[in-house]
Amino acid sequence: MQTILTADQVEEQERFAYWREMACDVFVQLDASRLSRQTFTGRMEIGSLEDIQISEVSADPQHIVRSKHHIDNSGEDFFLVNLQIAGKGYTEQDQREASLQPGDFVLYDSTRPYILHFEQPFQQIVFQFPRSLLLSRCRQAEQMTSVRIPGMQHPVSAMVSTLMRTVAASYLYLDSITRMRVVESTLDLLATSLSTISNVKLDEISSAANIHRAGALAFITAHFSRIFKQYFGVSPSEYRTAVLNPSGIQKRS
Repeated sequence: MQTILTADQVEEQERFAYWREMACDVFVQLDASRLSRQTFTGRMEIGSLEDIQISEVSADPQHIVRSKHHIDNSGEDFFLVNLQIAGKGYTEQDQREASLQPGDFVLYDSTRPYILHFEQPFQQIVFQFPRSLLLSRCRQAEQMTSVRIPGMQHPVSAMVSTLMRTVAASYLYLDSITRMRVVESTLDLLATSLSTISNVKLDEISSAANIHRAGALAFITAHFSRIFKQYFGVSPSEYRTAVLNPSGIQKRS
């Protein structure tokens, strides 16, 4: 099941306050301020894949802060991964800054203060899940917050970027067994990407050793593609094309 929330459900002058309240309910407690005086527009599509909450967010420019005050007054214990789809994004946490272009993704931690900033209209896919699910796979995840992961440059992170898009487009249609397998594959591949980036300088990511390592991991994405095609009769790329075509497959409500 998927929930769709839009800012235009309320009067124009109340839209941003309503949006801020929705963001707190959907994600974590935070504060947000708008960066434009134009009529605010925003939309969220929220669903869940087992322990992963999947949100597709598109909205106008805004500045978001999660402070120590918010953390002290909540028991929220999550990692969040933002995949930039359109527009540019900025993240700051643990004295690290990341500027995101479409295709890039970033990890951040709800147990420590952070800033998200969007100077222009943007679109993101957000995966949110208990921190323990990633820490059990990647102990250094806490040291990888607010690090830009270049989704189109590094071979392993390119797999993550592609997989996040595909999962967000198709998770509503998966049976229970496939859902569990996809969750495990997604978290495993994300952990592998973070571990690889943490151990390799970004200016060395094209080295033969890393390409070989990425190739050894390609079975994860390939396995997902096989499961997907067996279930739907089409490949993930064919499915994405159908979703973008008005006469193609439609999302379930």
